[in-house]
Amino acid sequence: MGTNGKIRSEENILWSFAPHDISVILMLLHEFPEYVQANGGEYLHLQKQIADVTLTSLEFPSGVKAHIFVSWLHPFKEQKMAVFDDVTQEKLFLYPHTIEWKERLPVANKAKINIIPFTLQRNLF
Repeated sequence: MGTNGKIRSEENILWSFAPHDISVILMLLHEFPEYVQANGGEYLHLQKQIADVTLTSLEFPSGVKAHIFVSWLHPFKEQKMAVFDDVTQEKLFLYPHTIEWKERLPVANKAKINIIPFTLQRNLF
């Protein structure tokens, strides 16, 4: 999300929220998709041809299928961001951001950081 926590009218939701989800999926599967399809819609009408909702489907050679739904509009949206920082003692942090509706507009609320217990294992890959 933007630094002020507002919905972006100049940026497609796919580019704002989905890259993190895609990165996690790729890291967990250790393979690239052989099929990708993304569909989106403009419901806020802040900018034409800039989607506020997208659904992306990915299919992998191993048979795994993944679906990513991102939206500025979902009334129960929780945007959780996990950060792995190898140079800190704690290593893994979770930011449980939320979105609530105020006067018919979704507003982002940034949350306090949570430290997640994590033990680094060697030779994972």
